[in-house]
Amino acid sequence: MTSIAIAIAEVAVRQSNGLYSLNDLHKAAGGEKRHQPSDFLRIDQTQALIAEIHSEDPRSEAIKVVNGGRAPGTYACRELVYAYAMWISPAFHLKVIRTFDKAMTDVGDWRKLRHRSASSFKVANDILKMVRQEQGKDTESHHYSNEARLVNWALQGQFKGLDRDALSAADLALLCHLEERNAVLIGRGLSYDQRKPMMKQYAMDWRLVHCGALPTPEAA
Repeated sequence: MTSIAIAIAEVAVRQSNGLYSLNDLHKAAGGEKRHQPSDFLRIDQTQALIAEIHSEDPRSEAIKVVNGGRAPGTYACRELVYAYAMWISPAFHLKVIRTFDKAMTDVGDWRKLRHRSASSFKVANDILKMVRQEQGKDTESHHYSNEARLVNWALQGQFKGLDRDALSAADLALLCHLEERNAVLIGRGLSYDQRKPMMKQYAMDWRLVHCGALPTPEAA
């Protein structure tokens, strides 16, 4: 998860090196000619704001104009985005602020869940190793990967690896839940075949409670 996804009025706001497309914001605000980003940039107050941003950090890039390429347009830092939104209207300003605030909160939640998923993965592996040691068995790398694929199957319906950094916060929360439940089942001594249908049911129950939906992983 390398960038914060921003969408306003169902318009995805493109990003470039931490800057946001004023052209997309213009479109989200209704696209009126009088609200063109080029007119906003000509205002003395806008130029004064850009100068102030640079005076605080000369290395910062407050505004960038991209000509040509796959994503041409005018890109601005968040402070200028807020100023541009205010220039358009108080209502649009409020919508932009709330959208960005929610996106920042979501990213914070995602990072916490990503850290938790790493911890739950380690705990599950530790319990697997401990149980196998008590049974007089060695634990090889394929034993860990088999358990990871089982959890991934319950999550996404496929026995394969996954990119945790590409998962949504909701999927990370479910992944943590499944890893924790699988660790408990391993600790209780249940076999892989016994745990498989239970893991699938855990995923279905979790989605029903938290998402109000019941997507079913593909059959193995």
